[in-house]
Amino acid sequence: IFSYPTTPKPNFSTTIQALFTKLGLVPAQLTEVREIHMALGLVASGEGICIIPESACDIGMKNLTYLNILDLEAYSPISLSMRNMDQSSYI
Repeated sequence: IFSYPTTPKPNFSTTIQALFTKLGLVPAQLTEVREIHMALGLVASGEGICIIPESACDIGMKNLTYLNILDLEAYSPISLSMRNMDQSSYI
């Protein structure tokens, strides 16, 4: 199983690991990679599976099949980080 990103913590991979723990699942091998494209590329080449947010299905890599997770409690919060006291009009 591939998860991402490797840093900073907590992150999406932390959420996935917590879900496994809650369900009493222990993956034989859980490998963290730096970014989702790398994880999906490894899956597309037949190296394993990856749990991704639904929005990442739009990345459109070939040779992948996307399956929905049926557990309604399996969700990922979305966060925004910004520089403290930044007054940029973009923010």
